[in-house]
Amino acid sequence: MKKISFFLILTNLAMFWDEQPPIILAFGLLLSLLSLWAGNITRPAIKQTVTIVGLLASLALVRLNFTPFISAESVIAFIILLASLKLFELKSPQDYFHLFLILNLELASLLILKPTFLVLVYVLAQLGTSFYFVLRLNQTLLKDLNFKRVLLYFAPALPMGLLFFFLFPRFTSGFAQSPNAASVESGFSNRIDVDLLTPMNLTTKSLFKVKFKNGQKFQNADLYWRGAVLWETDGLHWNSSNFSLVHRQDLDQVELETDENKRINYEVFLEPDAHLQIFLLDYPDTVDLDLANYRRFKDGSFEFRHKMFLKNHFQASSVLGKTSDLMSAVIRRKALKVRGEKHLALETFLKELYGEKSLDPEEKIQKLNQYFSNGFTYTLSPPTYKTMDEFILKNKLGYCSHFATAYALLARLSQIPARVINGFQGGEYNEFGEFYRVEGKDAHAWVEVYLEKTGWTRIDPTALVNPNRIALGASLFNEQVAPFFEVAGLRLEKRYFRFQFLDKLSQYIDALNNDLSLFFYAFDQEYQRLLSERLNLNRRFLGLYAALAFAFFLVGSYLVMIYVGRLQKDDEVLKQYKKLLKKLEKKGLSKLAHEGPEDFKLRVKEKFPDEVEIWIPKINQYIQKKYGR
Repeated sequence: MKKISFFLILTNLAMFWDEQPPIILAFGLLLSLLSLWAGNITRPAIKQTVTIVGLLASLALVRLNFTPFISAESVIAFIILLASLKLFELKSPQDYFHLFLILNLELASLLILKPTFLVLVYVLAQLGTSFYFVLRLNQTLLKDLNFKRVLLYFAPALPMGLLFFFLFPRFTSGFAQSPNAASVESGFSNRIDVDLLTPMNLTTKSLFKVKFKNGQKFQNADLYWRGAVLWETDGLHWNSSNFSLVHRQDLDQVELETDENKRINYEVFLEPDAHLQIFLLDYPDTVDLDLANYRRFKDGSFEFRHKMFLKNHFQASSVLGKTSDLMSAVIRRKALKVRGEKHLALETFLKELYGEKSLDPEEKIQKLNQYFSNGFTYTLSPPTYKTMDEFILKNKLGYCSHFATAYALLARLSQIPARVINGFQGGEYNEFGEFYRVEGKDAHAWVEVYLEKTGWTRIDPTALVNPNRIALGASLFNEQVAPFFEVAGLRLEKRYFRFQFLDKLSQYIDALNNDLSLFFYAFDQEYQRLLSERLNLNRRFLGLYAALAFAFFLVGSYLVMIYVGRLQKDDEVLKQYKKLLKKLEKKGLSKLAHEGPEDFKLRVKEKFPDEVEIWIPKINQYIQKKYGR
């Protein structure tokens, strides 16, 4: 039983990969392995000391990796470590029962963090396994269990589950994640702090998937997924601060004016995450969401109003090549402002770059493009910069966040309105599901400058420094930049571990998982409305239908319990009667196949007249309970 528990804990640790810090999962694995060694300890005091030390170390580790200390992720991390610690004290059936309760808490957390069909299958499989081994703790109950009884136990639950599935809208919610700022992992953030940018750890965590109408495919250079627009800066730190740009009018009045043939329609499937941001193809036009659940900004960004609301499947439209020409005195000041101290060294550099001749904004942009095209180097392992002067004028080593913030700062110092866009670029196309999968490693930052002739215009400094990053996309480009896996400090060459059939298989599984997940998790108010209309149900009475369904569930459960209870009584009587028949058979009297209990009782009296008081009452008891008085 302990080996089974150990295996379940290991599989749960693997399922939380990319959802918890690696140090938490590694320590959970270490505790699990130590529990096997602790089984050889005979002195309770030593085992108790090891358990207490493990508990204190777990609390300290959670405290160091999560800020604030009390958050959803920190609680999940502690539950994971608590399950591993529970292996140290598995003795009685009650200990195993408590462990399975902790594992069920893990599964509930996993289902919220990763609401996909394959995860649902895994959760149900482990729940079934846990249920079976909990029954094994009671040998009598397991011995009496059969397929018929299993169906009876689950009979009320199956229709109840279906009723609740269709009567209550499906939704997913992301936790408010609080990663440790000391580590930088590729992904999205609504701010950029250049002095905190360290060597980048690439992650393949799926963040969202996009399926274009009619199976359209695009070049990587066209796939810019707009996220947050960063306005406020002191040169080194950038954040959005765009609440003054919220659209107040109805969205139908602010759609882009364009030829309908140029508008691109697509479906978005967002994975649950802590971010409020809605990622859309640049330049976004509309989203098929309830106005009460999201807000749209005049800078072209969209976000959910609340973290607990996350409709993971919706329609959207964008217009490739379209830009915004929105400009006002307030926006101009916002797009030119650099807070804090003067950047004298950079201003001197710009005077030298532009020369004594007066240049218009377009000419200055050309000079900046030429400067970034020569001398800068793209790398995922840059040094940490304390000033922008150090990056722009000296080292010139960095990745997209460095280049975008540096370019936008120089543009503002040149009196050209500029802003930084943080989002994603590219994506891996899945030919089986005909969708694009965007992962953490596809995170990207670029710049928009305002020019009188073209309005807000995209400029990607990374494309100036290293065009292959944009043309190839993150997946192929990073194969060249970091062609190895790193496991526990060991580097394994990717070329020895890449097989085409595995890539195809992973794409097929991803496509299947995506389609099934859409069916199970995209059931929302809109789908519920359509189903209600098809079934001629009044949506105002869905609450009443749910209450009736719950009442049906209670009544059905009660009837099943009564019926199962009667079966158990009958089975117990039959079991005692069969034992009696075996004892009499050993004494030389066997019951005939056609013989009823009354006739058999008469033969018992004749065969054992001196033992009538031993056998006859038991036979009478069987007759009475089996056939009545």
